[in-house]
Amino acid sequence: MMDRMRFGGLNSGIDTHDMIDQMMRVERMRVDRFHQRSQTIQWRQEAAHEMNKRIAQFVLDSRQNFGLNQVSYSGQIRTSEVNRFDWIKSAQSSNESVVRARANANAIEGNHTVEVKQRAEVGSITSQDMSAITSDDGRTFQFGDGVESRELKIQVGDTVQTFTVENGSHVSSLATQIRNATDEDGNSLGLNASYDANFGRMMITTRETGAEQSFTILEDDLGAHMFEGFDADGNLERAGQDAIIEFNGEEVKHHSNNIEIFGIHLDIQGGAPLNEVTTISVQTDVDGMVDKIKEFVNEYNKLLDDMNEQLKQEEYRDYRPLTDEEKRAMSDNEVEMWEERAKSGLLRNDESMTRMMQNLRLGMYQEVEGATGAFNQITQIGITTGNYQDGGKLEIDEDRLRDAINEDAEGVVNLLFKTSSAEDPAQRKAESGLFQRMSDEMVAGMQDSVRRLGVGEHADTLRSVQGNMLIDFVTKNSSLSVSDRDILSINQRIEREERRLARREEQLWAQFTAMEKAMGEMNNQADWLQQQLMQF
Repeated sequence: MMDRMRFGGLNSGIDTHDMIDQMMRVERMRVDRFHQRSQTIQWRQEAAHEMNKRIAQFVLDSRQNFGLNQVSYSGQIRTSEVNRFDWIKSAQSSNESVVRARANANAIEGNHTVEVKQRAEVGSITSQDMSAITSDDGRTFQFGDGVESRELKIQVGDTVQTFTVENGSHVSSLATQIRNATDEDGNSLGLNASYDANFGRMMITTRETGAEQSFTILEDDLGAHMFEGFDADGNLERAGQDAIIEFNGEEVKHHSNNIEIFGIHLDIQGGAPLNEVTTISVQTDVDGMVDKIKEFVNEYNKLLDDMNEQLKQEEYRDYRPLTDEEKRAMSDNEVEMWEERAKSGLLRNDESMTRMMQNLRLGMYQEVEGATGAFNQITQIGITTGNYQDGGKLEIDEDRLRDAINEDAEGVVNLLFKTSSAEDPAQRKAESGLFQRMSDEMVAGMQDSVRRLGVGEHADTLRSVQGNMLIDFVTKNSSLSVSDRDILSINQRIEREERRLARREEQLWAQFTAMEKAMGEMNNQADWLQQQLMQF
């Protein structure tokens, strides 16, 4: 619907439009304040969302850096993941051309002997010369005698796969069919195939090594033309073989050349001589542990710096969000500079972050109940928290940390990554290692921030930290934060104000119209009187 066209000031000479606009501009100041309040809340939400993303990403990056590839749905560390840390101990092979080694956290320290008796191999077969059934350049099938197609049958397990090739088709297309073959459930047959036209032969292998990896060529049709050596039943079977080693004098068989035994990963190298004894030396990797802990502390301190910057950022109360009219009166650069000030200090003294940082500082200092080994407090391994003004940043005495690792490396790991099965939250916190405590406090802080200021576009990132982090927010709060409800309330007040303003504007126009009408009548009467007087 088009706005009504209004004319004013025809009798009074007053610019009615301008006067009403000025009067309504004063009336609209209240609505503008509501819009500004809503915009400030939205900016505060965005700032909190980005900070939560920063915190969540720190937790995820720290886990990845330590090697905590999996945690429980509730964000709890798995002991099995800690045992697989590859930076706690080092493994040195006396002959890396035979076997290379690395060690998990639970590897037994000392010297271990490895003698490779047999390497794991894939099952493999190479065809005979195929020149009788291929073109002169060896690239296409040429069956002759009017044969339009042939079939190659290969059995893997209980599945017999039939590969049909047309006369004149590329030989390499058969290799492609074999590589892409699947069983009736859509699972790969696990075969590789390659054809060399210059050599005139095709090689078929299992993809995996080990004695259980096998396949059988059937003598039917194309099989008889490509391969030889079939048994009396018309079958030609090929199977891989297991790796066989002696570890500390005991025979070990494995389907792969990558073997993990007692926390030691062995990588058997190809081409090296067999039956030679190699010594694997396992010891605590002091440098590796120090570097890993220092890297974590540095990143933790960077996060605290970012949080402190937001908590202490100056707030410019005179810089409110601009109205549309104010923006039109300013250049783009002026608007940008203004809004930079207006957005400053949005998270100043934010209660969720403040509480989180206080709890982080306390949690780092509290003893770890039930810690195994020589340490139950972070200061015992040379790590302390700085002064309060620094926000609880960690400081490392590297010499003391090295001494602690040399004294009891497993105790250091337990202090940092101990897990608890207690159901009571307070007891679980008391029994948890420092990294778990830190993660839990950060999750609690993010949850409180989400309750107050929402989750934004980073829900997936937060759930990656802890699968159930947003359950209460979704189920109890219907995914609406306190600030979301504030914005809804403000929007409702804006709607009421807009309706009031519309009525007020109509009222003003009615008043001015009545005035113009009255003045018109007065002018008409004056004109009539003047005409009457002029007759005398």
